[in-house]
Amino acid sequence: MSLPQLKPSSLQSHHRTIASRRILPSSSSTCSSSRLPSSSLSAGRPGRRCARALGGGGQLIVRCASVGSSEVVPASSSIGGGGASSDMAGKGGASVRVKAVATVKVTVGGFLDGLRPSRTMDDVNDLIGRSMELELVSAELDAKTGKEKQTIKSYAHKVADNDLHIVTYEADFNVPAGFGPVGAVLVANEHGTEMFLEDVKVVTAGGNSDVIRCDSWLPPKSGDAKRVFFANKPYLPSQTPPGLQGYRKNDLAKKRGDGTGQRKATDRVYDYDVYNDLGSGEELGAAGARPVLGGNKQFPYPRRCRTGRPRSTKDPQSETRSGDVYVPRDEAFSEEKNVQFSVKTLQSVLHAAVPAVQSTLIDPNQGFPSFFVIDKLFEDGVELPRAEELGFLRAAVPRLLEFLRDGPGDKVLLFDAPANVQKDKFAWLRDEEFARETLAGINPYAIELVKEFPLKSKLDPAVYGPAESAITAELLEAQMGHTMTVAEAVKSKRLFMLDFHDLFLPYVHKIRALQRTTMYARELSSVAYDKLWRFDMEALPADLVRRGMAEEDPTAEHGLKLAIKDYPFANDGLLIWDAIKGWVQAYVSRYYPTAASVSGDAELQAFWTEVRTEGHGDKKDAPWWPKLDTPESLAHTLTTIIWVAAAHHAAVNFGQHDFGGYFPNRPSIARTNMPVEEPVDAAAFEKFLDNPDQALRECFPSQVQATLVRAVLDVLSSHSPDEEYLGGMETAPWGEDTTVRAAYLRFNEQLKAVEGIIDGRNKNRKLKNRCGAGIVPYQLMKPFSQPGVTGKGIPNSTSI
Repeated sequence: MSLPQLKPSSLQSHHRTIASRRILPSSSSTCSSSRLPSSSLSAGRPGRRCARALGGGGQLIVRCASVGSSEVVPASSSIGGGGASSDMAGKGGASVRVKAVATVKVTVGGFLDGLRPSRTMDDVNDLIGRSMELELVSAELDAKTGKEKQTIKSYAHKVADNDLHIVTYEADFNVPAGFGPVGAVLVANEHGTEMFLEDVKVVTAGGNSDVIRCDSWLPPKSGDAKRVFFANKPYLPSQTPPGLQGYRKNDLAKKRGDGTGQRKATDRVYDYDVYNDLGSGEELGAAGARPVLGGNKQFPYPRRCRTGRPRSTKDPQSETRSGDVYVPRDEAFSEEKNVQFSVKTLQSVLHAAVPAVQSTLIDPNQGFPSFFVIDKLFEDGVELPRAEELGFLRAAVPRLLEFLRDGPGDKVLLFDAPANVQKDKFAWLRDEEFARETLAGINPYAIELVKEFPLKSKLDPAVYGPAESAITAELLEAQMGHTMTVAEAVKSKRLFMLDFHDLFLPYVHKIRALQRTTMYARELSSVAYDKLWRFDMEALPADLVRRGMAEEDPTAEHGLKLAIKDYPFANDGLLIWDAIKGWVQAYVSRYYPTAASVSGDAELQAFWTEVRTEGHGDKKDAPWWPKLDTPESLAHTLTTIIWVAAAHHAAVNFGQHDFGGYFPNRPSIARTNMPVEEPVDAAAFEKFLDNPDQALRECFPSQVQATLVRAVLDVLSSHSPDEEYLGGMETAPWGEDTTVRAAYLRFNEQLKAVEGIIDGRNKNRKLKNRCGAGIVPYQLMKPFSQPGVTGKGIPNSTSI
């Protein structure tokens, strides 16, 4: 049973929009929140055919991957549980014997399974036939009692292990003839380790099959608790079969949590808390003490996922920190992605550590002696130091040293050259490239049209000086070569700016008053959230209009006229926006055809209330929050959420390697002041005039800083081998609902067409911001990608 609503994981956006824990009492495959986000608007993917009434014999096939877990539903609750009873039978108490075949798919960790202490007990359970407990749940109520029918229970036993990746189990059921349609399955994992349950398949005597998709981790059984997985037919709350309503409410309550207890890695609870775990919490007044973000007027912030960890003894406002940060189990990295990410991290740490360790032998602040040395990182690589020179790294990453010891070839590390270096090594020096990257680089969201001049600050003049900017018309006109006045440039919409003045200036004063390093990035993001973030402006068209980069025009493509025609991000992004919008509208219209169907859905309304009042509690009373009262408002809201979590994040994340990997193009830190910055240091200014090359390199990050940042950008820019992309067939709706499936296939085809359009634009020499000598083609809005660092691909959601 699935709901035509949104996955919680789809709400985890670049701005950390918090997922509702009330929206999803089930999914098409599972009542979990779903392992990975999907562009589908269902609580899971719209399902295959719902299991029919069992009769005439058949098979039940369970497919799962060993090693995994999830939240559980008590079988002892009022929704049922227990063995078959004679009052479940039809006339004469007749029953049908049904065989259940469970297929376990072994994951990467399965190859190391024999090392587990619990493996022996698992083998015993396999031998005696108690590996997995299954219960069939009827969608109907008992006609006599008006309550849920008793479930039918059986154990699955291992019957085959002939494939490296497949293990088969079987179980037998005696199904009463009057049992009715199977609406759900209760499952308990009797093994000592978690397993990943993919689906439950019902095969009738005639050979027809129905599949209940699960795609969820099951923990080892605890007490009499079991997980419930619903059949794949989507139901609104008011349409849920009576025999399943109790299960639906119970499972929803489990996922919401009650605000108590410490979360375990196997939990599926979506609860909220402020960011009170940013520092150690044990060093009050020192570097470990950090302000609480969220829940106060000074630092408003979206909420994080509640963990329930103990409070610090020295700072009661803060939580203690543990090694791992809790996320609901089905939201965690897949095993394959975890392995890939670990390998990628090790390689990147090694890349960073070699020059870092070598430079610290002399001076941790040592800069690069020449641009030639910077280029050597990408051209010749770095010779590895001797093992003893690795120092702390030897103890910190022993797996890394094993990798080096066993690795083939010379002990030389070579950084992958970013795309901009491959295209034009000197592009970073040109002002034209800086301007181009504001439209087709790593952050195309910052540029805005100058609508009035002179520029004015909104900061307090008594503290920060005159509101009017020191950037005068004379300075700008000189930079424009006196081809036009500033007034003419503003009127003709040809003057643009990047304006971070009011956000950064207060912190510039703070930082300069300190003698040591202090972390302000999180605080700055709180200030930006406070001053800039509005949900109604997160939609791409609204964002472009707000920044003056477009104006509404019904006659123009996408209904917008761009201020700069050759704006690669906007042009490509609007194609993606329209594709998402079309898919969402088709889905919403299928299940919410009227305003009454939207406003009357209690779960949907509770979800939207929770997003506003708990996920964004510090902005809950803002007047700009849209209402969810029509199919149109629902479709626009969901399109915005999907856009932010998928395409917005892709636009600002997967270009970090190409545009920031070569740090002269985008330095992560400036270690010296500008030579002309007042009060001018006469000696420093003379040094700059004498050797500007050296002055610039001294301003750049040190070798340690540059290589560490380079390693982080490499990891962040990489796609996992099992990445699920927007509109990809990995997350295609399964269902018997041919209307929804056809709409998704159109969505998939539209996104494939977008890739072709983008390729064509990147070959159009009239579009100078994406095609030309030394120009990196703009590919960040191409929906699909291969694994690794590719500079393209739009995953379904923000995953890191």
